[in-house]
Amino acid sequence: MVYRYKIYQDRGLIVYRVDGKPERDQVAAMYQALVSDPAYDPSYQGIADWRHVESHLTREDVAFIADMVIEDQKLQQLWVGLVSLPMSTALASIYSQKVSEQHRVEICSSPEGASQVLGYDVKPYLL
Repeated sequence: MVYRYKIYQDRGLIVYRVDGKPERDQVAAMYQALVSDPAYDPSYQGIADWRHVESHLTREDVAFIADMVIEDQKLQQLWVGLVSLPMSTALASIYSQKVSEQHRVEICSSPEGASQVLGYDVKPYLL
């Protein structure tokens, strides 16, 4: 798995992209790295780009990650999940339902859909 993220302070936006076949521990470490970044702000909206992922995560893995996010309380605003494959879409749906009381997640299959949700063209911000 390869991931990268960028925090756009002027836009109040966090974008991260994941490529490959992430494992649960890798996703947890990625989350911890993001929320530990000094530039991280929980009031920022986010885009989680998982369109380049071949997911082997299970429902239990996603529940574990969601529980970690809920306990940590560091994701509070709207996040858009960009997904393209059926398994990633299903897992994103499970995640969004589990964290719905803490923060909103909208699932989109294209940058155009994410742009509609966020109200501006997100293409220049994607990694």
